[in-house]
Amino acid sequence: MSNTNNIFKVYHQNIRGLKDKLQEFATSLFPEPLYILCLTGHHLKEDEIDMIAIANYNLGAKFCRQVLKNGGVYIFIHGSIKFMNINLHNSCKEQDIQICAAKLNLTNCNTVIIYIYRSPSGNFSYFFKKNMRLYLEPTTQ
Repeated sequence: MSNTNNIFKVYHQNIRGLKDKLQEFATSLFPEPLYILCLTGHHLKEDEIDMIAIANYNLGAKFCRQVLKNGGVYIFIHGSIKFMNINLHNSCKEQDIQICAAKLNLTNCNTVIIYIYRSPSGNFSYFFKKNMRLYLEPTTQ
């Protein structure tokens, strides 16, 4: 029998616009803690996402489109977890690759959550080449 106390729960959803769904989304979270909330398509600008508050969670990492509308990715991290944002804004191109990441300082190990999205109308070749570069060329913090 496995020990269910050590389950690390991560939630992902393409929310397709968070502004009008925030209350519904926040109340739908499971009774057991989800440690990481990853949402794509939040459709928020920088100043809007910084004002989003979800009880017991901190904004861990984000990418917001500046020119094109909609899109965007972010990671909310449960308040019980210490973390550090990894700045990947220079790796982003609005329609082709939207990426954010956070390093989690867990009790037994350090873990990096990388959240990547590509618009269906984006350039797949660019997305693939950029992803391979991210994995093969280590960056310094």
